[in-house]
Amino acid sequence: MSQGAFFIPFDALIIISNNIKYLRERKGYTQEQLAEAADLSVSHLSKVESGQRRIGMKAYLAVLKALDVGKEGFVALTAAEKSENCFIKFQEIMNGCSEDEQEFLIESLQSIKKNMEKLLKKVDHTESLEDKYGKQDKRI
Repeated sequence: MSQGAFFIPFDALIIISNNIKYLRERKGYTQEQLAEAADLSVSHLSKVESGQRRIGMKAYLAVLKALDVGKEGFVALTAAEKSENCFIKFQEIMNGCSEDEQEFLIESLQSIKKNMEKLLKKVDHTESLEDKYGKQDKRI
């Protein structure tokens, strides 16, 4: 990869592709209409929406502008997509499980979540103490 280039993970490409298609359809645009408004070829837009081609930043911004989407709106869609993907993964795990297995998995997740919250509170508390009193030397 050339210097200054960056890699977009496959999941991010799928999210971007799905969001462009979703926004286009929500706006009532055909691919032809959006391509014209964003000054892209229909072929390029089609391949971007299907995940077959990456979209450059300039083209991406042109698509968002043509769809009248501010950055806040698109960030919210990306977060919603991630939540939906988590829910789908959870459903995939739960499929085929007996009721006892499902109950065990749910109780395990609830326990893990509580322990994570406790750990985060400890970390926050420790960080706030370090801010207040300075980092303590733990050597004896």
